[in-house]
Amino acid sequence: MVASLLMALAAALKCSAAFVVVSAAVLVPLVAVGAAGGAPSGPTRDTSPPSAPAGIRVTSSSRTALFAWKPSADNVGVAGYHVYLGSQRARVRAPALRVRNLACGRVVAMRIVAFDGAQNRSKPASATIQIPGCSKSTPGWFGGFDTGDTSQWDYIHSFVPDRFRVLASDGAVTPRQGSYMARVEVRNNEPASWTSGANVSLAEKTDAPAGSGRLGDDTYVGFSVLLPIGFPYVPSHLMNNIFEWHGDSNDVQASVHLTIDGSIGKHYGISNPRPGFVLDLHTEAGYNPAMFRFGDLITGRWVDFVIRTKWATDGSGVIEGWMNGVKRFSSSRKTWYSGGQISRVKPQLGYYRLNYSQTAILYVDAFKIGRSYESVAP
Repeated sequence: MVASLLMALAAALKCSAAFVVVSAAVLVPLVAVGAAGGAPSGPTRDTSPPSAPAGIRVTSSSRTALFAWKPSADNVGVAGYHVYLGSQRARVRAPALRVRNLACGRVVAMRIVAFDGAQNRSKPASATIQIPGCSKSTPGWFGGFDTGDTSQWDYIHSFVPDRFRVLASDGAVTPRQGSYMARVEVRNNEPASWTSGANVSLAEKTDAPAGSGRLGDDTYVGFSVLLPIGFPYVPSHLMNNIFEWHGDSNDVQASVHLTIDGSIGKHYGISNPRPGFVLDLHTEAGYNPAMFRFGDLITGRWVDFVIRTKWATDGSGVIEGWMNGVKRFSSSRKTWYSGGQISRVKPQLGYYRLNYSQTAILYVDAFKIGRSYESVAP
């Protein structure tokens, strides 16, 4: 009896030992395979990208365009499309995108990439789109230097005349429109005759065209600016003015500035995550402007601006701004100094900055004053 029990126990131990060894022999290879990069457990990840979009087409009316294309296909399902239009990007679910406030007659590079839920991306579909022209009215005044000189303007503010020059080209830089552009240069310790604390090189139209520079007028200005790569703006300061509507009194700030804001963070009520183009509006004595941001600073290529100002001493005034054909802000508000401090405003174009150690060169072109966006858009 005892012998039988001992034999049964020995058999049980032998089986248990065999189980442990076999289990260990099976588990070790699995761990080794996993460490060497074997397939993980769970569902297989989708790595198949959608097919490329195709058949891009555009339907437009005035400055609004509807872009559409043939849907992409995917083994699981297309989640949407990244659409790159010039320097802008949009993300859409359907194979179509409506864009407003486009510049008339402009050629725009377009690229579309489909993506799925696993963020696999298709090959891009590319096209060059010609935005149809708008019915343009004649600008009230054109100051785009196509005379080959500065004769369209009444006065040049600069330390020496050579700092503001009209050229057909300057190295690789060519005009935005027409045959000529202005090259603007400022240097340290070279102020204009009427200021000692700034470097100035500005063209001025002393008597703005009728219907553009007086209380009650609804005025549009359009122009283009090219800042070379590495442009040395004055950092952490707003006094980097490229365009001004300046009053007929030097005792008050210019009513409107297009300027470079090199400061970062919250500044006069706007968020400035990076240096950018901004507009500041002055309607009272002292320095407390309303600020509007066009967008990040762009260098190395022409940038187009349109500014609308409906001049009013109350809330019926309007200030609006477009950059590269896209409206960036619109506000109904007071836009004119109260108390009779000014009787008219005059346009100034070039560069007006705080005295700064580095020489700066920029280019301006295609300046127009008119009564509608279409009449002045570059």
